[in-house]
Amino acid sequence: MEIFAGGTVGLCLLPQAWLTEFGLTEDDVEFLQDEIAEYDMVILQNEIPTEINLKVAEYASNKKIPIMLNPAPSREMPCDLLRYVDYIS
Repeated sequence: MEIFAGGTVGLCLLPQAWLTEFGLTEDDVEFLQDEIAEYDMVILQNEIPTEINLKVAEYASNKKIPIMLNPAPSREMPCDLLRYVDYIS
């Protein structure tokens, strides 16, 4: 999410990300590796597979972008992911 002058909010959406069983892969989020540096914050959700959230968290952490985790729906989460999280909603 990015907030521009005048309060306009920008979001990066992964359309139909919930369709992970049908093929959301790390390749689908690779574009974020550099682009994420332009973001003010990254919000991760548990609807996204852990390996994808982990990859995005790594990208954000490398660029010093804060990370918020929405832990719904509830599920077991690896410490590898939680070590990147700055905020939990």
